[in-house]
Amino acid sequence: MSGPGDFVTDNLASGGTVCGTAVAPGGQETSSSATPAKKPKKACRARTGYMLFHGEARKRIRAAHPELNFVEVSKRVGEEWAKVSAEEKNKYKLRAEQIAKEAKEDDSQKIILPPPGRILVYQCMWQKCDIQADTSDALYEHIKTTHNMEYFSQGEKRYACLWSTCFRNKRYPRSFSLLPHLQQHIKYKHLPRCARFITPDKKSKNFFSLTSSA
Repeated sequence: MSGPGDFVTDNLASGGTVCGTAVAPGGQETSSSATPAKKPKKACRARTGYMLFHGEARKRIRAAHPELNFVEVSKRVGEEWAKVSAEEKNKYKLRAEQIAKEAKEDDSQKIILPPPGRILVYQCMWQKCDIQADTSDALYEHIKTTHNMEYFSQGEKRYACLWSTCFRNKRYPRSFSLLPHLQQHIKYKHLPRCARFITPDKKSKNFFSLTSSA
């Protein structure tokens, strides 16, 4: 039984199409001299209610008992936390959730600025696709409407990820039983890494935008 990789190889060799994208016979994958956009700093683990309490209690205990070492202070913090009422613990929990929410909103408003002489694009890395988009939302819309790589295995419809950097099929020959699962996989695994800084002359002829026909 042939898998998604065999299907794609045979289809490309005959000059066919993959998910609606035309490919010339024997076509080569397009290489890019684009510079990946600098990845944002990895987000710190969200603080919990206990972590908030721990920070406050540790400062207070160290100020009152400077002779205590790290382990002794931590032990006292744990003892105090055990005596905190459920109502007070819930207040710390709500505070932690509010802090996490505000931090997430701040991150969503950050703008990636390209260096001088370059523009920001979002590059589709699906096999044999050279689409570029002006936003991640535009690229995701392109993916949803174009890349639905389906094949049949033992009479069952399956959906394969053919993102060129995806290890799901390179290392583990698995696929998705539902198209929405494939789309979510691409959205959260691949889209965050597809931003590129390029010079204007490297802009693809197949440029996709939700707001214009650029």
